[in-house]
Amino acid sequence: MLPFLAYQAMVSLGFAIGFLWLHERLMPSWLLRVRARGHNPRADRLLAHYVRSASA
Repeated sequence: MLPFLAYQAMVSLGFAIGFLWLHERLMPSWLLRVRARGHNPRADRLLAHYVRSASA
């Protein structure tokens, strides 16, 4: 049972890191596209958060 759990931990950690990396790379450009289509206050707030985080 222990080898199976170790394998699951390694695989899930890889997926988690990949998901976070992909989210950080794709989300800002997607938010800019959504924002350009029309007024979306949630997209504006999230994009502002990304800009503040990037400038820090």
